[in-house]
Amino acid sequence: MREADSEAPDASTEGELRTRRGARSTGPATQTSDSADTRTDTDSAVNGGQTTRSDSAMEVSHDGSTPSSTVSTDGKRVRVQRHPHNIHMLGEVNQVMVPHARHCYMTSIMEGVYTSRSHKLSNANESSSSSSSNEMRDPVEPANDKMAMASDESQLWIRAKLEENAALMQKNALKVVKIEHWMKIIKSRYVFKIKKKYGKITRFKARLVALGYDEEVHPDLIFAPVVKPNTVRLLMALAQTEKMKIHQIDIQNAFCCSDIEGEVYMSAPEGMHLPEGHCFKLQKSLYGLKSAPKSWNKTIDKTLRGLHFKPTVSDPCLYSRWSGGKQYLILVYVDDILIAGEREEHIEEIKASICSQYAMTDMGPLDNFLNAKITQTPEKITVDQTHYCKQVLDSFALLVKGRTAATPLPTDAVEQLATGKHTTADQDSEVRSYPYRQVVGSLLYLAMYTKPEISYAVGVLSRFNDKKTAASCALATHLLRYLNGEPQCVIEFSGTELDLHAFSDADWAGDIITRRSTTGYIIFAAGGPISWQSKLQTTVATSSMESEYMAMYAGMQELVWIRGVLKELQRPQSEPTPFLIDSKSAQDLAMNPVYHARSKHIDIKYHWLRQHTAIDNPDGFFTATLHHCSTINMSADIFTKALGGSLFFRHAREITGKRKRTSQDSIETSNKPGGARPFKKKSWW
Repeated sequence: MREADSEAPDASTEGELRTRRGARSTGPATQTSDSADTRTDTDSAVNGGQTTRSDSAMEVSHDGSTPSSTVSTDGKRVRVQRHPHNIHMLGEVNQVMVPHARHCYMTSIMEGVYTSRSHKLSNANESSSSSSSNEMRDPVEPANDKMAMASDESQLWIRAKLEENAALMQKNALKVVKIEHWMKIIKSRYVFKIKKKYGKITRFKARLVALGYDEEVHPDLIFAPVVKPNTVRLLMALAQTEKMKIHQIDIQNAFCCSDIEGEVYMSAPEGMHLPEGHCFKLQKSLYGLKSAPKSWNKTIDKTLRGLHFKPTVSDPCLYSRWSGGKQYLILVYVDDILIAGEREEHIEEIKASICSQYAMTDMGPLDNFLNAKITQTPEKITVDQTHYCKQVLDSFALLVKGRTAATPLPTDAVEQLATGKHTTADQDSEVRSYPYRQVVGSLLYLAMYTKPEISYAVGVLSRFNDKKTAASCALATHLLRYLNGEPQCVIEFSGTELDLHAFSDADWAGDIITRRSTTGYIIFAAGGPISWQSKLQTTVATSSMESEYMAMYAGMQELVWIRGVLKELQRPQSEPTPFLIDSKSAQDLAMNPVYHARSKHIDIKYHWLRQHTAIDNPDGFFTATLHHCSTINMSADIFTKALGGSLFFRHAREITGKRKRTSQDSIETSNKPGGARPFKKKSWW
């Protein structure tokens, strides 16, 4: 196998990396001179069992006399991998010069190298580079191997490929076999990814993936569970109230740790050459295969069960174990694992047990999970995605144009969407070129995790993904400009008690096009939101009472699930959960199951909530107590319509946990004659 004409750079210092990048931009003469001083040719080829290398590299024989050797190259000690028993596998990779473990990950190397678009080169590079090269651009993720080798970061991509190949070799994931006529061979490729943390590059990563769209797999072996966002936030609430410590680990090459089901054959990727008439036989699961996620889930589940962790029925990616009178929880999101508990020494023991079976990276106390910065202090836990929001705004800077908006949507947004179907020829051209799905998809992630106040806006705009109009494009730009003025995407958990309570609301016939209503609910715990939803109802409601009743049903479903999770974690809720609504008629229908001519058509499934709310029902579960709430105090109102003015800002602060309000506060405020006092915007900020 021939990787490239030069080996990965010695990236021990930030200045050397920048000098090499600067040398490429100063012209052919400078580049040639620099190459003679800083690069060492390590080309090797496997030809008839003979391996050739340059004088600076060590000649590696195939006799297998020594499993590994250590040599010095440019002042660094590196380990030469020898695997005579598997010399045919991965070709040259079996003998590649691999850095020691402490050099395999480039977090410390790349920290601060690419920090922003305006980052200046080092002094040495500034003195030798032209003025046009003074400013370092952000590197681009290459789409294929040719683009990676032609980029300014080619040496970093080469090193990333070597690390990936070495990891596969260590796990014995691939075996070279002779191609037979009956084999069905799938293709493969390298996927290149620039790993970032809070906008700063930490690692250049290459992943060898199988193009598994040709793989024939039973449907039951395709899908694998991942932890729900609501479960993650529930863990944060429990950690806040019970003062748990949360640690994080990352399993390296997780999919390659699981056995593959059946026989799968794969061709070599671009940039890797096998002997003619040969291909790879997969001995371990590989990224890109349809069956890989399920195989890995089975493997990690078996491991955690072996450590006496038991998965919950409500969320199979949430595990619990009692030890020394204390409970320890584990959340699994593919290869990212969270471990929570009161005693850090016991958490370290759990990590050591997992490390004994897998190669892993110990991330220490939880800091970054699913592209969100998490800060845990004795007073509160915050989940912050502001850096991601700013990345989205940078991506669509041409649409934002530096402007801001006061709210996510104007109050007449629904009317604009209903009447804005007729456009001019110029508008049609703008609509066709508008990146509508990219905008909505980027903001959907924020709405699901840390920016609940834009949930309604994103939900409305997503209805036009397949039929975007000039009005919907204009409103998408309006939403971006709101985020430009309010880029902080933070939710907080600061309560000392769990204090579980819920709100539900509906906007009757709010969608002018279909005349369907919008459901909105939010559930709080430890002073912060753990679950929320803004969704168009599936059927047309004939009255506001019916729409509110359907919204209660949706909120009650989620509340029952959350209480079920807590019960499985041996934290059963002894008292019914306060459930606040602003419709007296819907409350009466739920608590007094009497026949009425105006409600006889309501679907049977919605009456399920009577079992969870009726006080005098002997067969009921008494999950929640319903309380009437004034509209001005209805936190779920922000999920059902486009609000304006101070009411929006009040609800926005409440639903993110910045303005903490307990369930008792909500009930007492709503029971006051005349509702809540008038308020002004600045009194809440």
